Amino acid sequence: MGQLSGVKRITRNILMIRFAYYGCRNRPFFHIIVIPQRKSRNATCIEQIGTYDPTVNKFGESLVAVNFNRLKYYVGAGAQLSKPVAELL
Repeated sequence: MGQLSGVKRITRNILMIRFAYYGCRNRPFFHIIVIPQRKSRNATCIEQIGTYDPTVNKFGESLVAVNFNRLKYYVGAGAQLSKPVAELL
């Protein structure tokens, strides 16, 4: 009787808000995406909620664009921020 018959394993699909790498080797560019935690970095995402360009422009600025309404929605729904995204925001 070591096995449980008829019992399904319930796994919670935890959402993560993290970076997806785009661009070239010498010109990185990131999308800020919502994706299930166990998916790979550039897998198909649920939604793209922003972008981040770490390369400084002629004014010395790194550009970030985020849809804060969607960010607030997903965080309220239980999505977790990755460390790099949390540090950026």
